[in-house]
Amino acid sequence: MEKPEICILVIFGASGDLTRRKLMTALFDLYRQDFLPEKFAILGVSRSGYSDESFRERMENSITAYCEKKPLDKNFLRDFVEKNILPTHRYRESCRLRQSEIQTR
Repeated sequence: MEKPEICILVIFGASGDLTRRKLMTALFDLYRQDFLPEKFAILGVSRSGYSDESFRERMENSITAYCEKKPLDKNFLRDFVEKNILPTHRYRESCRLRQSEIQTR
């Protein structure tokens, strides 16, 4: 199977339990096996107010805790988190931004 050149995965509810326990560990496993495109990114959307760095740290801790295939190479994990997890986006801010765009037209 051929990998696409570029892929952005949007996860709604990115600060939730499903993302922490299952999605991020599965994505990291795909990254570790070189199944993800070279230009791959995860855009997390949530209602929580995590800063970008605290969200990345939380996801790194979750992968460490819940990834079934151990041992984990900490440098490889840090590379995955820094290269692939984009700044988080708060859902409420998106709605407000969209409403203001509509009202100005």
